[in-house]
Amino acid sequence: MDDGTAARHAARRRGIQAEEAAAARLTGQGWRILDRNWTGGGGELDLVVRKGDRLRFVEVKHRAEDGREVISRGQVRRLRSCARAWMQAQPTEWWTEACFWLCVSTGATPHDEWLLDPF
Repeated sequence: MDDGTAARHAARRRGIQAEEAAAARLTGQGWRILDRNWTGGGGELDLVVRKGDRLRFVEVKHRAEDGREVISRGQVRRLRSCARAWMQAQPTEWWTEACFWLCVSTGATPHDEWLLDPF
């Protein structure tokens, strides 16, 4: 009897690969990674990146094949709380613009949809 462990491990591997691909794409475009998998404020930020005075909190998700929402309202609340905690933990406020990027992967291509400030 399968307890779902193999499926969870496969999903985690896909998540790690998607985050790696997103990080590589962003660094290739001149973004600097400040944090990866930062936890605080009741949540986790996949990537925190900077380009000049612009700050982005990047959430990487795999689109569910069954049509479910990619990100729930509860997840949005936790992400916002976590982003506030990250900003409050910084010694100075150097950014003039801060927002979220949602990177949605379907598996067919590494990242076929990037949504700026999606929630």
